Amino acid sequence: MKLTFAGDFSLGDCYLQQWEARRPWSPQHQRLIEDPFSFVRLLKPFFDDGRNGIINLETVLTKAVSSPLDGRKDFVGRDDPARTVSVLRALGIYAVSLANNHSRDYAEAGLLETMHHLACGGIRFFGAGSKSGASAPLCIGEAGSRPVYVIGSMQYRTRYATEYDFIAQHRQVGVDAFSAASMTQRIRRLREDQPRAWIVVFPHWGRNYRRRDEAMRTAAERWVQAGADLILGHGAHALLECECIGGVPVCYSLGNAVFNSPGRYAHYDMHPYSAIAHVELDEAGCTLRLYPTVTDNRLTDFLVRPVQAAQAEACASAAMGRDFALQKDALGWFMSPHLSCRERPHSAL
Repeated sequence: MKLTFAGDFSLGDCYLQQWEARRPWSPQHQRLIEDPFSFVRLLKPFFDDGRNGIINLETVLTKAVSSPLDGRKDFVGRDDPARTVSVLRALGIYAVSLANNHSRDYAEAGLLETMHHLACGGIRFFGAGSKSGASAPLCIGEAGSRPVYVIGSMQYRTRYATEYDFIAQHRQVGVDAFSAASMTQRIRRLREDQPRAWIVVFPHWGRNYRRRDEAMRTAAERWVQAGADLILGHGAHALLECECIGGVPVCYSLGNAVFNSPGRYAHYDMHPYSAIAHVELDEAGCTLRLYPTVTDNRLTDFLVRPVQAAQAEACASAAMGRDFALQKDALGWFMSPHLSCRERPHSAL
């Protein structure tokens, strides 16, 4: 089974309107209207070759122009539904996680509208819904005879639960949220129920443009012990450290797929790189290749692109752990663990 994972995605309708109002010489919103696929065109080869594409859709698909959170939340995101679904389909997106801190920016109605447009467009979603639906992992199918699951969830934040009302409840459609302990329990239960499954954890966590902290590493260790086979995070808007824990590849944040806000990389002294993950699963093992991209829109003029040689070295220096090596293939530069991840004796955990 061939999968492509990428991080945060928004074509940025609301952000680009504001950007163009301040910088009329940079007509990005007009470009979005006239040629929306141009923002993802250079990424298309990474989603070809029969791969199922999975991203974090960090926006609301709605025609609404005002949100109950206007003036209460620093950033409120939305995108044109038809345009976004069209671009996602053309890019090759199979499923999206909705477990993030923007999916309910337009309240329950906006999340329901997003889910409706995705379903009508034939794009699966996970990480949002009622309590039981939001927590259900995405089952993609089987790699050989081994089922493949992806767990999407957002790191629990008190403000999002109490002030913004984001979290899924039994009678409320919202996003799934986790603590390190609750995710550990979820992985362990899934492993006990499906001893031979491939389990990919796809968490939205960490802080914008900040490095991973020790709490994230401790959580990753516990998740590996519980039975995770691969951890690919998102939420920082930049590629964070990559390492192997107990033979399991961990990328704490893939960064952005395409996220059309101006960004604050320089303000936080963060490098401008993200990554697209190629994952191949079969009966015996899992291989991972992380292809770095440049996603600081102030540098790229809103055109995400693969890195060149010098940028690849800089990205590797910033994010690549000693368990990974920098290599190159027909698609470009990539980082990969030195050895493939092989079947682990989960029954012994």
